Amino acid sequence: IDIKLGRNGNIFNNRVQNVGQGIPVMGIVYPGVAIYLDGRREAMFGINVYKNIVSNNQGNGITVLTELPASNNDLYNINIYNNLIHGNNQNGIAIGDRARDINVYHNTLAQNFKSFMIKTWYDTTSGNSYVPPHHIVLRNNIFANSSENGWIRDANNITVDDNISTWNTTTGQVTYYSGVNTSAL
Repeated sequence: IDIKLGRNGNIFNNRVQNVGQGIPVMGIVYPGVAIYLDGRREAMFGINVYKNIVSNNQGNGITVLTELPASNNDLYNINIYNNLIHGNNQNGIAIGDRARDINVYHNTLAQNFKSFMIKTWYDTTSGNSYVPPHHIVLRNNIFANSSENGWIRDANNITVDDNISTWNTTTGQVTYYSGVNTSAL
């Protein structure tokens, strides 16, 4: 499910599984995303993603970012809740460039490579309008049996609290934070 230029809408009651293609325009060679919110050319806001089952995809389960950073295509006021996201070969949830005011709550993320990733894909030298993800809240989620609970890099005002995490007894558990201004971790 690839959403471009969405406003004030809902993505719900879907079962998305066994997806895989990659995102060539970003130079991402690993297979594609199951549910993808992309600001593309204009702002995307007021989107709710809920009651979906996202499983066994080659890439990310749910991704929120813009492929073509510009000054007018922020993604904001997006709520991701009550989803089951499991068995994805990359991130359960990935949040990136120009995303802000994103709330992720009451989800179960299990057996993904990483439960979540919040990071800036484009750097300040890329010539793109650089805005790292900011004001992101991950609250009351379950992160279970993934290789890593989370990865946060080059992001601001991130809140990660009141989540339940399990330890992966096979690979250990790693949570990585770098260049992050956080309000709670």
